[in-house]
Amino acid sequence: MFSDRNELVIPASRAKLVGLLLGSAGFVLAGAWMLTLAPTEGAVIATIGLASVVFFGLCGGYAIRRLVRPEPAVVINGEGILDNASALGVGLIRWEEIAELQEYEFQRQTFLGIVPKDLDRLLANQPAWKRSAIRANLALGTAPINIPQVVLPVRVSELLREIEQRYGDRYRCLPAAAADKWRD
Repeated sequence: MFSDRNELVIPASRAKLVGLLLGSAGFVLAGAWMLTLAPTEGAVIATIGLASVVFFGLCGGYAIRRLVRPEPAVVINGEGILDNASALGVGLIRWEEIAELQEYEFQRQTFLGIVPKDLDRLLANQPAWKRSAIRANLALGTAPINIPQVVLPVRVSELLREIEQRYGDRYRCLPAAAADKWRD
């Protein structure tokens, strides 16, 4: 799983991507079924069905793309952390740009939260839809950049331990209690 001393390459979990694809397909089918009920059930059912088809269709498309063209979910090296773990991945975040790394839970899911020193500078390099999603994460009380445990084949705690061992001279991970600083 972990590569040589100079670089950590963490692939996306193919099994979890297949699960995402199958789950998305189920919700797309459910949404399509709701759309067929729209003439008798009304606009609310049609809206829910359409939203389901569009949102889960995009999720399924993302899963297909990642399965067909596999890329590492996360690459950590001397430059910093390359976040490609989800559709909201922000790319390379250099060590000198990172204020905090933190494992935390949100709605019973574990994440590696990354807090940049200058969020506005990081957001300036992102497309508008991604900037909006990152700001929405902040409004929910999560870190601005999140690498979800669900897409990784290793535990976030193991990943943080590896970062500490390999790059402790460049960056120190924060203890669990420090998460409250950015969540307030």
